[in-house]
Amino acid sequence: MIKVTETVAISSSPTEVFAFISNLDNIPLWDREVKNFTLVTPGAAGVGSRFVEETKVGSVNCEVTEFSPDKALAFSGLSTAMDFTERILVEPADKGVIITLTGTVEPKGLWKVLQPIIAAEFKNSSKQQLVALKNQLEKM
Repeated sequence: MIKVTETVAISSSPTEVFAFISNLDNIPLWDREVKNFTLVTPGAAGVGSRFVEETKVGSVNCEVTEFSPDKALAFSGLSTAMDFTERILVEPADKGVIITLTGTVEPKGLWKVLQPIIAAEFKNSSKQQLVALKNQLEKM
């Protein structure tokens, strides 16, 4: 299993940050891996909300697994190529918030042979997600 933890400081309030990340329609704005996004469960996000992401490795069925307003959002994703989890922790800081993204990826089948490449890509992608999230929030 591949694990990654990345952090970034953002000059926004916990409420603003959480409102943005918990609006699942915003995921393609800060996750470059998501080429297309479909919300399966209608209404506001919460534990059990489901969505489908189309990525370069295929379709990923996702579900929100944690929803703590202004504090944390987590979800899991299942696909034929790999399964993943992602948790975004929002912590107040002096000039805004510190975001900590923690994730895991478990390649399946033939994808396991590419694990070193996938690990590097996952770490890079996680960093890019946080930079994009910071850019989106600080221009609001």
